[in-house]
Amino acid sequence: MGPSKKKEEKGFMALDHDNLWAKARVGSPTKTSAVEAFDKLVTKIVTEIGPIINILVFLPTHPSNIWAATYRKLGFFPVVCPRVPVKEGSEEEKDTVDETLTEYSEFAIEHIKELTFFVLCSGDQDFASLLRKAKRKGLKTVVVAGSTKSLSKELIDLADTTMLFELTEAG
Repeated sequence: MGPSKKKEEKGFMALDHDNLWAKARVGSPTKTSAVEAFDKLVTKIVTEIGPIINILVFLPTHPSNIWAATYRKLGFFPVVCPRVPVKEGSEEEKDTVDETLTEYSEFAIEHIKELTFFVLCSGDQDFASLLRKAKRKGLKTVVVAGSTKSLSKELIDLADTTMLFELTEAG
């Protein structure tokens, strides 16, 4: 019998647009600097861990009008997460990004059989249960945060790898 084949690494990336940008930027990012920063991030993950088969970006309605075309050019899939009423008939609205990111990611973790790693682009501790689910499925976990301050201790403890999203000024 020959040597056993190592399973090829394949990942799924879920990116919380507002969380990553709010923590990473000093000024307003330009599309050029964003493309460079994401290219650098994805290249680093692909080089160090393996190919990413899907990259979904979860963003509220207004930023989607500004950023969706740029994300599509990068090969990412924007997912628009509209604000919804807190309860029927209420004027008060809630953000749906975290809920939608969790729902899509849980589906990917459960149903994409060839996955070997999960990349979460958010330092928000609200996603700790999502990382636990990925770990229970035997996936390596990577957390990308906008800054060290925005990276929760709980996610640091759960992640196999942590990275910072580095936005450089467009030259």
